[in-house]
Amino acid sequence: MTHPYNTLTYGQTLAGTGQVVMSETLGVPLHLRTIPGCVELDAAGLYPLSPKLRTVTRDAVRAELRALGAISLVLVSDPASTPVPPDCFDLVRPYKDHHVIEGRRTQPPYSKHHRAELRRAERRCEAREIELADHLQDFTRLYEVLIARHALGETHRFEAAHFAHLAAHPEDFPAFGAFAEGRLVSAHIWARHWRFAHSHLAASDAEGYEAGAAYAVNDVAIRTFAGSTLINLGGVADDSAGDGLARFKAGFANATRRAYLCGLVADQEAYNRLSAPLAALGPSEYFPRYRQPRSTH
Repeated sequence: MTHPYNTLTYGQTLAGTGQVVMSETLGVPLHLRTIPGCVELDAAGLYPLSPKLRTVTRDAVRAELRALGAISLVLVSDPASTPVPPDCFDLVRPYKDHHVIEGRRTQPPYSKHHRAELRRAERRCEAREIELADHLQDFTRLYEVLIARHALGETHRFEAAHFAHLAAHPEDFPAFGAFAEGRLVSAHIWARHWRFAHSHLAASDAEGYEAGAAYAVNDVAIRTFAGSTLINLGGVADDSAGDGLARFKAGFANATRRAYLCGLVADQEAYNRLSAPLAALGPSEYFPRYRQPRSTH
């Protein structure tokens, strides 16, 4: 049973000007990208993470990358299907803690605060499972609000083909929405695989934020996935445990699981050559180093 993130058709909606290939060693799609300022390539796992990584040798992955012409590889592991990344990377370091609901439950484990916010939201809007294809234009509108509100960068900006793919595969990417006076004000798309559900994209407009509609949307989704062994509400950056998004996710969850940033250098000589101009920035854990923004220290 293929994970919805592990198909070439999904990956091609994220490729932009690059190319997506299936890794024969790791069993996940990889995005081959031209490195800025040169003609060489590197590889990256797809957004948001790379599930079900195979256990293989470092030499095997390195050989495959060289055959693809890629200098390095970077990806994010899936805390549900791969709690411990395989020992085939040069670099494995904590990336984000994901708030999750573990175990099948008849009653969700919400915090007292979230139960109160849910009651408030239910008075202001109606939440239910939706057919994304019927609301694609409205979801795109909501997502544009999210981008503007949080000044999201390129990683979170998707072409229309990505949303169209999600809408065309509702069994893999179920969607939930909240309506106020018949108007979609909040929506949440998930990725579902076997007994796992993973938060994919969520957005609200100003009316949705005012109504707390995301509480109602999450509640309907979580109850729909009640038979799942793990519901992944998504991650937060290591230094953001106290921010609003982290508190929002934590209030629905009963545990956390960690995702890891995994990296491998296939061509050390080329990697060192491309990274050398950034030496003046001082020591850095950024990977791959040659892609480090000049303003990042």
